[in-house]
Amino acid sequence: MPIDAVKIPQNVQIEDKVIGPISLRQLLIIGIGGGFSYMMYSLVQRSMGQVNIPLTVVLWTPAVIAAAFALVNINDLSLLRICFLLMEKVVKPSTRTWAPRSGISITIRTSAATKKNDALQKPAAPERSPEDQIAELTRVVDRAAPAAAVTKSEPASAMESATKENTVDPADRSEVSPIPPQPPVNPNRIQADSPSPAPLTLSPLSDLSIFRDVLPPTAQWPS
Repeated sequence: MPIDAVKIPQNVQIEDKVIGPISLRQLLIIGIGGGFSYMMYSLVQRSMGQVNIPLTVVLWTPAVIAAAFALVNINDLSLLRICFLLMEKVVKPSTRTWAPRSGISITIRTSAATKKNDALQKPAAPERSPEDQIAELTRVVDRAAPAAAVTKSEPASAMESATKENTVDPADRSEVSPIPPQPPVNPNRIQADSPSPAPLTLSPLSDLSIFRDVLPPTAQWPS
């Protein structure tokens, strides 16, 4: 079955014709202009009785202008469109110059990050003269000398006091009698082995005799 031809609408922007080549818009413009001229002519005729030719031409001028705007087309341009273009030409310049836009200029500035040095930011100490430095050193040495002398004198005094306590006066030394050395073991308590063991006999000993064998001899001072 053959496909029917589909009609594609063309010239859709063309106005619909009402009477011959006249469209509805053109009829409205002519009716408004002709009605205004007829109203003015009837008013003048009632007031004056008879209207002369020049006044009749002036009264019917609005109808002629409305008909011109509705019917006149020059190069597919209506008279109203031509009037708008003339006004645009007066307002806008007739010569146009085309040039590329400069655009937005962007300037990028880069800077290296610098670390702040606190030592450089601190104010430098004022320089001191050699005389001031020598005077300061002398004051420090003078303050340290008495403290060192006191520290050295304390051990010396302690040693002198200990030496005095341990030293015996020569006058008293002559009165001291020499003490004979005592053996560490009492020979009376030593016995040789016998063929037949004798019964063990315990002799009562004082506490002093027991500690005498253990403790070293001590010096005895005359009473």
